[in-house]
Parts: sequence; structure tokens; C-alpha cells
Amino acid sequence: MDINYNPVNATVTPYEPTRDELSIQINTLQRDNERLTTLSNNYLNYHQSLETKIKNVKGYIDDLISMEGQVSDEVKEIASYLDIALNKTYDVTITVTYSGSVEIPMDADIDDFEQHIDFEFSAPFSDEWEFDISQEDVELESEEA
Repeated sequence: MDINYNPVNATVTPYEPTRDELSIQINTLQRDNERLTTLSNNYLNYHQSLETKIKNVKGYIDDLISMEGQVSDEVKEIASYLDIALNKTYDVTITVTYSGSVEIPMDADIDDFEQHIDFEFSAPFSDEWEFDISQEDVELESEEA
């Protein structure tokens, strides 16, 4: 063993693969790529097939609901296994009336108040119901008291 060995000055010659070794590696990678591409396409086709089947079952359940107005517990259970949400959609108009009094400075205009009115809708059943409700119009009626 050399006591004066200095690893900082040591040099290592990197191994350079031969042309044949590189060719073998390229062929192996190409085969792996082809195999993985085929596997990926098979899974994609299988997934699309399952989506189509689930869509067909949902259509069938929707037809049952429209004909009978309700579904049995067995159909509900099948729908839950397939992650099919059985929902109804309603168009709603909500009318709320607030009344009270507002005292404003003498030189202010009550009509300016309407621009600053904003109400927030709080949805009940938040875990079970989905809401898409927005404020459309605010009307202010006023008369000097």
C-alpha cells in the first residue's frame, strides 16, 4: 500500500461502451418502449370500454326514473357501486324581502345605497346537495319617512 496516495490527483478513465453494446441497449429500450406503449393502449381501451358501459347503465337508470318516477334500493345500490350520482336538477328563483330603515346624511342620495347592497347565499345540506346560485338583481324601494 502506498502511504503517499493522493485521491485528488488520481484519474479514472471512463468506460466507453462499444458500438455493439450501444446497439443492444437501444434495441432493448425500443422493445421496452413498444411493450409499454401496447400496455398503455390496452389499459386506455379497457378504461374507455368501462366508461361506455357505466354510461349505458346510467342511461338505463335515467330511463327507469323517468318511467317510474323513482328507483328501487337495488338500483340505487348498483348506481353506488358504479359511482353514478342519482340526482335531480331544479331551476329555482328565491325571493327575499328585507325591510327596515336607513338613516343617511342630508346631502346623500338613497339610490347610491343600492349599488352597495350584496347578500350571501348559505347552502344547507352542503355535503349532499350541489348549488349553483348567484345573485341576479337587487331592487331598492324607498320613501322618505
